[in-house]
Amino acid sequence: MGNTGLLIIRISFGAYSAYHGFPKLFSNPGTWESLGQILAPMGIVFFPVIIGFLLAAIECIGGICFGLGFFFKGASFALFLRSILFFILTFLNHPGTEEILSYLLFPSVFMGLFLLGEGKYALSHWIR
Repeated sequence: MGNTGLLIIRISFGAYSAYHGFPKLFSNPGTWESLGQILAPMGIVFFPVIIGFLLAAIECIGGICFGLGFFFKGASFALFLRSILFFILTFLNHPGTEEILSYLLFPSVFMGLFLLGEGKYALSHWIR
């Protein structure tokens, strides 16, 4: 039953991430630039187009890999770092709001599953 639970969590969080990252990834450089400029309050102001593209790629491609259980450790850690980054940005821009707690959900799930593993119903187990 535990592996089935891991599969459900992996697919749901991976699909959510991929769904939200897909339009950002397959957009134009203007969208990537605005996404990269979100990091300005943290002092990251260089190469906003490249950083925005990387953030969108992590969300979309990382979400797909996370959901399928393929390159799981790398995808879950990248998604964890991205989620922590947006948690910090939300904290800096909107301190004291309830929105901060919802942004804490994603990094905790990604790190928890990074530590726990993908389970036996993962694509990586079928390819071996």
